[in-house]
Amino acid sequence: MGLKPLAFTAAFVALATQPWLSAAVELQLNVTAYTSGLVESDATAVYYSESQPLLISNDGGASTGGFHTWDLDGDAPLQALKSVNTGRTKLVATVHDVGGRDILVSIPATTSILSAYELPSLKELDDARFVALGDWSALCSWKAPSANNYVYLFGKSSGHQYLHNKEMKSFDPQTLA
Repeated sequence: MGLKPLAFTAAFVALATQPWLSAAVELQLNVTAYTSGLVESDATAVYYSESQPLLISNDGGASTGGFHTWDLDGDAPLQALKSVNTGRTKLVATVHDVGGRDILVSIPATTSILSAYELPSLKELDDARFVALGDWSALCSWKAPSANNYVYLFGKSSGHQYLHNKEMKSFDPQTLA
């Protein structure tokens, strides 16, 4: 027996014993909260608050573009609270305890303006607007042990880190390598 047939046999045995070839695991999932109606969303965020927890989703629709909020402290279907039309919003993220306030950050694909809104009222913070041109795919936040708040925006060719000052009056951009 040569090396080629032996290598083929070993490869076949390795393939045949892969876990993905075994039967799929069955799982019963109890869905206790859902929205009513159709929502054109592919990015969501949760605002954790004792007084008014929210489910927040982007909306990339041409006529309804922006973001929507639902009350998480209720029965299904979730109660829609507010919709903000900003253009075809690509991403949303929450930032907690920025100078004593909680903030929603969003970026529409149509304007590429990174905007901030106070939570839960969704009042826009006009001084916090920043143009971030690009095709973005992920937005997340992090609070450093130093109490600085950062928002990370990732795209196909670059990543950006934005430092929020304590009053959330501006974004300080820093391009990541």
